[in-house]
Amino acid sequence: IEPWADDKLPVKDGVALWLDAGRIPKARAALRLPLFRGEGLDVWQDGSGARRSVRQMEVARRPLLEESAGGSALKFDGKDDYLSGQGPNRAVNVTLFVVAAPLTNGGGYRALASFAEEGLNDYRTGLNVDLGQQGGVTLHSINVEGTGAIGAAQNLLKTQFDLGTFHVF
Repeated sequence: IEPWADDKLPVKDGVALWLDAGRIPKARAALRLPLFRGEGLDVWQDGSGARRSVRQMEVARRPLLEESAGGSALKFDGKDDYLSGQGPNRAVNVTLFVVAAPLTNGGGYRALASFAEEGLNDYRTGLNVDLGQQGGVTLHSINVEGTGAIGAAQNLLKTQFDLGTFHVF
């Protein structure tokens, strides 16, 4: 793994991609890169050592880095902010943790995380974690789909939560 990454990560061999918002300031400092405060994040460095950092070259589509005493987080606008990169071009086992506090739920399968072949649907060629089809004023649905998944969208939440509260998915 990269020297600025968390040395307490229990698994180090075979990690294909590791994006940790809490490590963005350390990674950028180690690489002597500015933080682009107010302009959005252009590159989120991969801590796995596989050099698969994700990027956004269009300033208007960059997520904002927010720093506080509790740590760092990326804030996506829910409309057109995203980061993209190249994957390993092979099937991989995935353990994905998304720590997020969705502020709105406009419906239409708005993603918390999405991985796919370029130009193709994430639920057919990759993996997506989204808020489901129906919008609303609460966080009431989490749907996970991907290559090899069977059937239609399913809600994996057992309860609903207020929007704007952090959860680990």
